[in-house]
Amino acid sequence: DLLALQDEIALDVARAVVGHLVPGTAAARAGHAPNPAAHDQVLRGNYHLAQRNPRELARAVATYAEAARLDSSFALAFAKLAHAHVLLLDWGWTYDSLAPAALLERGQEAAERAIQLAPRLADGWLARGGLLAFENSGTLAGVPEALRRAVDLDSGNAEAHQELGMSLRLLDQDSAAAVQFRDALSIDPDRPMSLVHLGWIDMIARRYADARRWLDSAAAVNPGFYQAYAERASLRLI
Repeated sequence: DLLALQDEIALDVARAVVGHLVPGTAAARAGHAPNPAAHDQVLRGNYHLAQRNPRELARAVATYAEAARLDSSFALAFAKLAHAHVLLLDWGWTYDSLAPAALLERGQEAAERAIQLAPRLADGWLARGGLLAFENSGTLAGVPEALRRAVDLDSGNAEAHQELGMSLRLLDQDSAAAVQFRDALSIDPDRPMSLVHLGWIDMIARRYADARRWLDSAAAVNPGFYQAYAERASLRLI
């Protein structure tokens, strides 16, 4: 039971750090316990998703779809599948030669399935917000609300903070967006995309030395992240 093993390891680490746990501190895992094979596929999909390139995102889609096939009640598998479609649309990539409209439709079907299965799962609302950004690209209607709900449901979800920050940037709320990117980095310090966004914000504000530090950091934490180099070149031109 992989989920039980993860919980056991977390509790052992906590006890080693603090010596003991106050009764009731460790809440019992609630909700649907996924098929272990499906859970394994989601973990594999997360690895592919993190690579942020078209080939790996296509692999993530296939892996999450397999997880959903293995366990049709596994809300997280559908939510992750939907989020992979958000990233494909965001970067202008695809798989199986699908048009953007088809990518949006598939992503929305997966997101709604996730929310139907688990209304309090942050990842489902994260995916819904990301897809609404493409459905309502002119107004972003409903986007910040869905993403704020994701953050409220799981304040430790770095991806939710990242996506909320991106939506706030599109709404010209750079100061509020910077708070979300910093929150994402406090949870996951090795997020090059969050570092790049902070660099962009400082570039726009003409804080060039600060922008250079953010972009240098993005290249340092992930030397294969090409966009960090592209943005550093833009900064040098400025």
